Amino acid sequence: MIRLLALALMGFTLASKASESDQPVPPPRPEPPRYVVTLNQEEFMLLNLSELDGLQKYGGSAEFQLKLAKTNNEVMWTITTSNLRLLEMMGIFTGERTIKLVQTIDPSQLDESQKLALRSIKSLTEKLEHAQKNPVFDSVNLSGPIVGRGADCLLETSQGSYKITGEHLQELRSWPGRKVIADGYLRAPGQFQVTHFIEKLDNTLELFVMSLCPFAQGAEMALYDLLAKTNGPDGPKVEIHYIFSRQSRDGKEVFTSLHGEPEVAENLVQMVIRDRFPSRLAPYLRLRVTQGNEPWRKLAAEAGLSGKEIEEVATVITNERDALLLKEYQYAFHRFGAVDRSPTYFWESRRVPDIHLVDAFKNLEITSRDTCL
Repeated sequence: MIRLLALALMGFTLASKASESDQPVPPPRPEPPRYVVTLNQEEFMLLNLSELDGLQKYGGSAEFQLKLAKTNNEVMWTITTSNLRLLEMMGIFTGERTIKLVQTIDPSQLDESQKLALRSIKSLTEKLEHAQKNPVFDSVNLSGPIVGRGADCLLETSQGSYKITGEHLQELRSWPGRKVIADGYLRAPGQFQVTHFIEKLDNTLELFVMSLCPFAQGAEMALYDLLAKTNGPDGPKVEIHYIFSRQSRDGKEVFTSLHGEPEVAENLVQMVIRDRFPSRLAPYLRLRVTQGNEPWRKLAAEAGLSGKEIEEVATVITNERDALLLKEYQYAFHRFGAVDRSPTYFWESRRVPDIHLVDAFKNLEITSRDTCL
């Protein structure tokens, strides 16, 4: 135990908190990769003894970060280092320890402890080798327009230009001039390996709701009231999107909503009006809030849709239900992952926990932050 703690203590490092500064944020630069190995107790004890033998024999020191956590009722030891050579030395010292162990056993008469030791050696060496071949890089988030320059495709950020690499390169080549928010890795100076990206919608609020959620309805009314008073030609845009959850029933994939099928049906009505008759959406939503459970056809007529247009809405919902649900769900999931709180706000394609943090909506008359979940 003393030996175990001795090597563990060698690995602990303290991170000082960076002081705040008013200086401009420097451009992100490539950081060295990290190598991560997660071991159970037997594997860690074997590594510990191997490293102690190596340090006593050859001298030197070993520096790494060590974290303990209980996972699935088992304590796991996670070693993190940015020193590839250290990982290689761990493998060498483990190999020397393995030779000593093999010299002391009779392969034809292995007891349980010896079998456990051999299994631990096998799994430990496999994990060390896997960590060496799979370095971990910190993901960064960058935003800006896509620019073509010769054969290169660049992301122009406020902190500099980065040549785009990775599996999304060809797709981004077709987006010249469009702004994106992208996640990825800086593995080489001036290069950005994009792993995921979405289009950045400038001056746009995306509001994700469940149509029968009272908190969402309150947010919609407050937004429309505010925009009616203040919005000019250069004012913020508001897009409303609808929240669905995906489930499997009887071997079939279905989409549901928190308030059941009535809410799914109402979501669909509002989606079709939004997409086909956008000028009628706000009047319809106001009527839905003030008149509660009235049939949607009645409200649509009062909102200004003609009889022909109402029938068009009904026909689209009937004939394209599955495609509409899938498209709406995929829009949210592709851009932002799981969105399950109504209302949820995204300003310029970034989530905001409180709509009042956005200057354009700081005077929005909403006092409650309650959500349907």
